[in-house]
Amino acid sequence: MEGVGYLTPNDNYFYTAFLYVIEKTRVNSNSSYVFVACTDEPKWVQENFVTQKLVQFAKTRKYSEQLIELVEKNVHFEVIENIPARDKALCLLTLMDHMIMSVGTFGWWAAFLNENNFKYTCSRNENNTVVCIAPKKPILTYFNKPFREGSAVSYYFNVQDHYPPHWIGFGNN
Repeated sequence: MEGVGYLTPNDNYFYTAFLYVIEKTRVNSNSSYVFVACTDEPKWVQENFVTQKLVQFAKTRKYSEQLIELVEKNVHFEVIENIPARDKALCLLTLMDHMIMSVGTFGWWAAFLNENNFKYTCSRNENNTVVCIAPKKPILTYFNKPFREGSAVSYYFNVQDHYPPHWIGFGNN
């Protein structure tokens, strides 16, 4: 697909998005994060989605010591590879708290459906009554440089039309 001008995000895009989600959702120094990757490129993910690499990235970008310490202690990555039934992978992604997508329609639909499903947290109160709370809107990030300028795809693809304005775009910086 790169022949027609599509580009893929590098690890910097993902590290920036991971840290953005952590910063925006951190409640305290014990906040815990599990990032789930559904992929048909498990080797690349396992080599690049490593807590120590994320820590090094955060240090070079001068994030706070508190955030770096939280990442070291409480960030984990899980890789789900080659799910034979892609509908099950899509369903799984719609249930995540937040979504960091790469490029393509699979990730776009996962983010769109993630935002528009009805996820509630339910528990019983002291009167043994079930109380359900609607979740906060998920953070949805996308790769904002999905094609080479001047390429064939750049003539028909408009980033502003493709991604809703409240989704957050990051590049390979």
